[in-house]
Parts: sequence; structure tokens; C-alpha cells
Amino acid sequence: MQESKLERLWYTLLIDQVNGNLQSLFYTTYSVIRMLTLLLSGKQLLWQSFKNIATLCLKLVIVGFLVKLLIAWSDLNYISALIQQALATFNHDILFNPWFYGVVPTVLLIEIWLPARQQPLLSVGFWQDCLWLLYDLMVNIFLLGPYLSVLDTFAQVTGFPIFDLAAILSPPILILCSILLSDFLIWFSHILRHHIPAFWYFHAVHHSQTELNLFCGLRFHVIDTLITYTIVTVPMRAIGISLPSIILFRVIQQWYLRIYHSNLKLNYGWLKHVIITPQSHRIHHSIEPHHRDRNFGSVLFLWDYLFGTQYCQYDEYPATGIDDPNFPLEISSQPHHLFITLVYQNLYPFQQLWNSSINPAWLKKTFIFLQSQK
Repeated sequence: MQESKLERLWYTLLIDQVNGNLQSLFYTTYSVIRMLTLLLSGKQLLWQSFKNIATLCLKLVIVGFLVKLLIAWSDLNYISALIQQALATFNHDILFNPWFYGVVPTVLLIEIWLPARQQPLLSVGFWQDCLWLLYDLMVNIFLLGPYLSVLDTFAQVTGFPIFDLAAILSPPILILCSILLSDFLIWFSHILRHHIPAFWYFHAVHHSQTELNLFCGLRFHVIDTLITYTIVTVPMRAIGISLPSIILFRVIQQWYLRIYHSNLKLNYGWLKHVIITPQSHRIHHSIEPHHRDRNFGSVLFLWDYLFGTQYCQYDEYPATGIDDPNFPLEISSQPHHLFITLVYQNLYPFQQLWNSSINPAWLKKTFIFLQSQK
């Protein structure tokens, strides 16, 4: 009986992908969750068979999404719009952005005055993260923009919103609810990206920085970012929060993220109990085992406090990084070395996935984590 259920779910996956409708994303996710539920029921299954099915599903989803992007990019008008968006993004984010010319030098001066740890201001890690800044701009323009459009279209064809908060709440209450929900969903996605090993391989790129600085908050693998955007965007669209509102909060969060990733010896006094600080987030990036899986918050400390993931020592400033000697850390500020390192850092998660696919212990760890949440 167990095998027949899995077989029917497998055919559902195939049919959904062949259908080509955006709703297939929802049904594929539902089918995978059903398969995980069956696996967690305690019955014996062949791990190799499931690994083959999961691998093929992943290939189908990736190919289907790439086809949709290629179709969008095949439109010359769309390409022209992307070029205009690229220039607008560069102008808005850097060239004519007063925040860039105000916040950046201010934080750099405070890093000289109150450094959390002694390190060169313009270190090799700093220059590597500057390259990640340019890479992040390109990813936002050519991938995240189209992907958010796909998510928004998916929300429309699936009948979202389920209920419209904008029609029920006054604007101030709606803004407050949107901020709280968005912050919670980012916190929740952060938890998942630490506890599900396949997600962690991509998130580990962000944690690899051993010299926290103003721009290391942009050292995110594109897959890691896609996971976060999906987990945050779909539920918020389901309750009627507009896509521009979602993006606006992410922009604000991204700017604040740059501050608390800096090398600052600050804990904000009494505000440390309310919002994330450079000290509390350094604990999250700590290499020390007793700091592991603490302080997941994005802006507010509320969720760490409620769910018991808060670390309550406010005067510790540990070393940061990940416990993997094989990670391709930057070793030179020469431009060609920085570029090669960027490529290897982007390939690192896939190498980890390949190595773990030979020994699927990461699948077992994932299922143990999911089962513990029941």
C-alpha cells in the first residue's frame, strides 16, 4: 500500500510538470510534502529510490523555471526594460543614493572608533564583499526581478489573496501587521536554512566571512536568496499584501542588515532587547559551538525571545566563520583572485550537495528536524 501511494504521488509530479501551468509549483510542493509525510510515518523505504525521484523532481522544476525565464528574456522589449532597470537600480542603489554616501562612511568611521575585533578596515574580505555587492546588483536585476514576477503571477492564478487584509485593516495597522509578518517569515526562513542541510550548504556562503564588515550582508548565494523570497512572498501575497510593499520592507531590512553585519562593538543599550544589534548578530555568526543556532532575527528580537533561540549574553564579540577548511576563502585582494574566489564560493554548495548525495545522511537529518516540529 505504501508503494502505491508513492507511485501515485510520483505520477502527480510528472503530470504537473508536463502541464506547464504556474500552479504546478504549488502542486509539486504539495506532492513533495506528502512524500515526506509518508517517509516520516516510520515505514521502511529504499533511500536510493527516493533519492532518484527527488533528483529528477529537482531537475524538472529547475528546467521548467529556466524555460519560463528564457521565454521572458526572448522578448526584446523585456530585454530593453531590463537594461533600463539595470541603470535605474545602479543609480538608485549607489550613484544617487544619499543613504549610500551617508551610511557607508559613517559606519566605516565607527568601525575605526569602536571595532568589535581588530582587523584591517579595507581587508581582503571587505574587497571580496565589494565584488559580491556588484554580483548582488546583477542577480537582483536579471534573476530576482523576474522570479518575483513569477511568484506574483503564481499568486494571481491560484486565487490569492485568500483574504484581503487591506480591505479589513486601517493603513497604520496594515503597515504594522505587514512588518511583523514579514519579519517573522524572514526569521522562519532563517531557521529552515540552518536546520535543513541542503539549504544550509547555500546559506553557509553567507556565514563564511571571518571579517564582518559593512558589505558582508550581501554575501548571499542566489539559491539562498530565492529560498527566502519564496518563503516570505507567497504567504504575504496570500493575505493581500502587495508586492511593492513586500519589496519595500526588504529594501529597508537590507540597509539595516548592512549595519549589524559591520565590525562594530555596539549593543544599543536597552534597545538590544527589541532589535537586532551588531553584537547579537555577531553571536549568530560565531564560530564557537555554544553560540550555534542562536539569534536568527532579521530586525526584531521578538521571535528569538518567543521561541527560545535568543542568546542573552550581550558583551561577547567572538570570531566568526564556518567550520569547514574546504571552503574557498578569499586570500588575495588582486582583482582576478577575487573574481575566481567568487566563482568558487558560488560553486561550493553544489559540491557539498554532490558529496552528500553519495551518502544521503543529510536527508535523514532533514527528516529528523521536520519530525521534531510535529
